[in-house]
Amino acid sequence: MQFTNEIVKHIGIYSINKKSGWRGELNLVAWNGREPKLEIREWSPDHDKCSKGVTFTSGEAERLFKLMKTIYEEVEVNAGTNSGEKDVFNDSENSDANRATSGVEC
Repeated sequence: MQFTNEIVKHIGIYSINKKSGWRGELNLVAWNGREPKLEIREWSPDHDKCSKGVTFTSGEAERLFKLMKTIYEEVEVNAGTNSGEKDVFNDSENSDANRATSGVEC
């Protein structure tokens, strides 16, 4: 089955693979003529191919934002302290080098 997509609004790039040129992007995307949803997904430089991604409705995105905001607020409160807590932003198990991404055609 061939899917069609329209990037209704490009919001930003959060990562670039220097070897392949693929970019992690946050976009508002409409698939198969449906209502656009917020997506986190990697795209080839020409946007002909994309990886599996995560799609959010407006309500889901708002709840995710609130959850992520609590992480940043905690980091801000603990900044400058030597609490010995694990740094959730530098977890080696979740680094780009250890993450396998397979591109699939859109």
